[in-house]
Amino acid sequence: MMNVGEASRFSPFRGFVEMLFVIVLTIGVGKSLDLLSDPLKSPLDFVLLLTSFVVVAASWVFYQYSVHELPYVGGVAGWLRFGLDAGVTVVYTWLILSVNNVPAFGFVLSVIYMIYFVHGGVTVSEHGWFSKPTLRPNSIPVHWFLFSLYFMIASWSSLLYQSGQIVPLSSFVVVLMYILGIVASRLLRHKFSSGVARTLGRLHLQPLPTVAVDIDGVLADQVPHVLSRANPQFGIHMTKADITSWNTPVGNVPFDQLIATYLLDSKFVMAMPELEGAKQVLENIRKRARIIVTSSRPKTTEGDTIRWLKDHYNLGGSQFVNTSRTGKSALGANVLIDDNLNNVEDFARSNSDKYGILLDQLWNRERCRIQDLINAKKILVMRGWSQVADLLA
Repeated sequence: MMNVGEASRFSPFRGFVEMLFVIVLTIGVGKSLDLLSDPLKSPLDFVLLLTSFVVVAASWVFYQYSVHELPYVGGVAGWLRFGLDAGVTVVYTWLILSVNNVPAFGFVLSVIYMIYFVHGGVTVSEHGWFSKPTLRPNSIPVHWFLFSLYFMIASWSSLLYQSGQIVPLSSFVVVLMYILGIVASRLLRHKFSSGVARTLGRLHLQPLPTVAVDIDGVLADQVPHVLSRANPQFGIHMTKADITSWNTPVGNVPFDQLIATYLLDSKFVMAMPELEGAKQVLENIRKRARIIVTSSRPKTTEGDTIRWLKDHYNLGGSQFVNTSRTGKSALGANVLIDDNLNNVEDFARSNSDKYGILLDQLWNRERCRIQDLINAKKILVMRGWSQVADLLA
């Protein structure tokens, strides 16, 4: 995120791009007065004129949104993105002036979308592939590239039709293709961006964020499960509110040692309850990111753990990583959701691009040493899965 000084430095340039949009629309209206005064004289040209105005106006709106959410940050990438923003407005003028030529109109659309493609790559170099902490894609360059090809093919088909070659696409059909392509490209990018990114990710055309999720205290509500066995075993009456640290004595055994012992029992592992709210939120995360489940449970419990994950969360063994030896800071993930303060701290400090989500529990409320990470939003403290859901909404 840029600081106040950088924002002030780039404010005049944002105004310059906005002024270019006004000039483009003014030129368009001035050059099209005859067509605007008598639209029935050339209905197809009039439709293309309105389409060009909509494209320019919509781009102006999305430009405002873009520079607000992803401001210019300076450096080569920032200046290049500014140059592309200014340059594409000039090409919009060309689009408006091409309304009387159906093939040329499609060709200009193709050029515009190719600029969007390059612009997307530059945006990624400035801000990364996805926004923090929402996991939404900052840009989907290949999306624009594919629509650029679409408009080029439509334009070429129109040109072949006009030259008398066998292409069964009249100018009316081609104009309809242009309009549908413009609407579809914007709708997919701004309403269904996560789904588009995930589809392209499966085709290895778009990187996706990776979210690592801990099991105990995050997906599994292990404390009441442990106490339901420990209380009769030791003749005590402890509740979850009594466990304020991992080494809280339960009977005469520290809690962390007790759970490690119980986890060796397959029936205990398989009977572990889910943490309330986790399942639905995990499904939502799955729509926009890759998920890996991680735990430092003993290796001997791995088979039972994977079976439990499959039964409760439909997650397979290929998505499970045991970190009992490596620790969670070594995970190749962008985000870690955990209830262990040490794990989240180590992960967040291991790389500038990583951040952690700490699920609030009684045993992780001594947070003085990570306050700098919380202030910098490298660690986000969530009171439960419902807050994580709001974060990703």
